[in-house]
Amino acid sequence: MSNWFYRFGRALLNQSVSLYYRRIEVAGAERIPENGPAIIVANHPNSVADAFLVAARLTPRKINFIAKDTITGAPVVGWLVRQFGVVGVARAYEYERQRDMARQRNEAAIGTCIPRLLAGEVVVIFGEGISTDLRRLHMIRKGAMRFGYAAERAAGFQLGLKWIPVGINYSAKERFRSDVALRIGEPFALSDIHADAVESQQIVVRAVEFFNTVEPQRLAELEKQLTGYDRRLAATGLSDDVIRQRRPQQAMGSHLQGVMLNGVLLLLNLYGLLNSFLPRWAAAAAAWMQSLFAAGDTGPGGHPTALTKEALWATLGGWVGSAIAFPLQTYLVYGVAESAWGRRSAVVLAVLYALSLLPSWWLFVRRRDIFREHLTNLRNAVRFLASAQSAGRLRVHRRRLERQARTLVADYQAAGPRAA
Repeated sequence: MSNWFYRFGRALLNQSVSLYYRRIEVAGAERIPENGPAIIVANHPNSVADAFLVAARLTPRKINFIAKDTITGAPVVGWLVRQFGVVGVARAYEYERQRDMARQRNEAAIGTCIPRLLAGEVVVIFGEGISTDLRRLHMIRKGAMRFGYAAERAAGFQLGLKWIPVGINYSAKERFRSDVALRIGEPFALSDIHADAVESQQIVVRAVEFFNTVEPQRLAELEKQLTGYDRRLAATGLSDDVIRQRRPQQAMGSHLQGVMLNGVLLLLNLYGLLNSFLPRWAAAAAAWMQSLFAAGDTGPGGHPTALTKEALWATLGGWVGSAIAFPLQTYLVYGVAESAWGRRSAVVLAVLYALSLLPSWWLFVRRRDIFREHLTNLRNAVRFLASAQSAGRLRVHRRRLERQARTLVADYQAAGPRAA
């Protein structure tokens, strides 16, 4: 797959997700290394939309996805996704009567990914192995560890591969313009995986299970207080992001400067917005047409699936729109320049314009995201200061809940053998 093709597709994908999600927040992006092999392990709450978000917003690095082989084996879509580095695997429950075939296909998938990891690329695996509407994780499967271990073994366990956990959460995934949060956890290597580390990561879950059996009223009380905290947040019109503000006076000044600076730069970057007008319009039109055809379309359990399909159609519409609009725009620039300055100057100007199309689009999107981030943080700081008394009480409430959670874990550890 050529690098320009990948970047072109991701730029269009970025525009597509921006059409559908009001706010996309990425926390911990600095934890993804700038180079070196890595396997990102994410949850999977929203089907193909999760892959779109990860590909467009998580990291500027090139990403290879692990997906079910029914996608990579499709006649047209399969060829397209393979060009973007998607590798198909066989899910066990889809091959109940063909276990040997499933094993062979998964071994082939591992064999495909090993050279990519040895070359220092990034692989993304949705650890649950299934997309779910439940607001909890399914069991995390072993695929991410198998792929990584195979690559480490091929490198004589000197590869230094990192596994990076990522959490994806939607405020209302079935609703247009939902908010999305991507949380990136601490990377870990093969040498970090030992009994003590695993135990420390599982202790919270075990503590909850223990007290759910021996002191269910304690958990019920904690849940009641959490519900009360959420209710008070809703009553004041504040959010947890506002309450977690540290030094809001200083933050307000810093983000005000960021809004002003990036606002000016955003105006200068309107060149990229104008260049991408037709592809963005084509993406919106394709999504609108899909929404008409898919009215009332639901998935298992009656959950809407139209949003995911609209995002896919918006992306395809953006690609088609770009393929048509960009050459026409370049020809228009050439025609105007030729009539004014002659053929040679027109060719040079048209080439420079064509080369600037995608970079200017990307620069506008990047600057717009930075502007929105500063604007959101500024708004949070102002809201905290405007409701300082209520926000201060809620902050105290939040800290009390944090202390109770830590006490719960400490009491579980103190229970010793009785908790085992």
